[in-house]
Amino acid sequence: MPRAIILGSSGQDGTILSQKLTLLGYEVLGVGKYETRSAIGKFDHLAVSICNKNDIFHLVENFQPDHIYHLAAYQHSSAEVTTDEECDMLQKSIDVNVLSLHYILEAVRLYSKTSAVFYAASSHIYGNTESKQQAEDTPFTPVDYYGISKVAGIHLCRYYRERHGLSIACGILYNHESVYRKPQFVSIKIIQGALDILHKKKEELVLGDLTAKVDWGSAHDYVDAMWLLLKNKVSDDFIIATGCQHSVEEFVAIVFDYLGLDARDYVRERGDLVKRSRGNLSGDISRIRGRIGWKPQTSFKKMILEMTDEYMNEIYVGE
Repeated sequence: MPRAIILGSSGQDGTILSQKLTLLGYEVLGVGKYETRSAIGKFDHLAVSICNKNDIFHLVENFQPDHIYHLAAYQHSSAEVTTDEECDMLQKSIDVNVLSLHYILEAVRLYSKTSAVFYAASSHIYGNTESKQQAEDTPFTPVDYYGISKVAGIHLCRYYRERHGLSIACGILYNHESVYRKPQFVSIKIIQGALDILHKKKEELVLGDLTAKVDWGSAHDYVDAMWLLLKNKVSDDFIIATGCQHSVEEFVAIVFDYLGLDARDYVRERGDLVKRSRGNLSGDISRIRGRIGWKPQTSFKKMILEMTDEYMNEIYVGE
């Protein structure tokens, strides 16, 4: 039975990946903030800190995983905090996004050198790039602590690949959605807001820039890419995206039309909600498509309709 460790197993991607690997017959050890949990009970309820070197070393040495997925992340916009909070936010970003990765890579080097590792990077590494579409060799120009820490993580992976010969795939992930997104993400805000309007719980949905364009994909498709990269032992940096952009307004229209509502009657744009732009990011997937044949399977519209159905039937609490 193959084995996998997932750091960040309680997040969107970790939840979907845990389900996928369990169905594929893996023994899955999911590591969250305060405990680990396994699909078959091993290491169940063992308290683990991903930022504790000894804890990570012990897990890797004793579990001997075939795959390790580093999906844990600390993300917070520096535009949303006071000056007094800046240092603490940077420290948390480095601890979770870089230091815990270093512990994983060093544990693999010392105790489990045949393990394949996936590191979840982010399109935040490109910041306000001027390129219309980014490839893996597009210069990194991060504009926030999250992006800075993810750039550091990529360089750390490159170091361990080149210096120690480890099999490490870095996935540069663009926006990807599912019902497991946290409520503050615009995709869930739109679906929740539309359902609230449908059920007469609110009269309008207030959003920021409706013209903002996003390279939006399905989280299920992107998790498939993660698994395929490690299954094929491909060791490199890979953009995981759709290569297509859609506006927030398009997302809104699909949800409201599906629910029989006219978005023009209910959706209001408010300028003070517009956050600092990261540019119109769009990823070139030529490398991953050429190396393992991966490409998105879910269209923009299908993704939204499936999310709306699942959210409405399994998560949303109406009247």
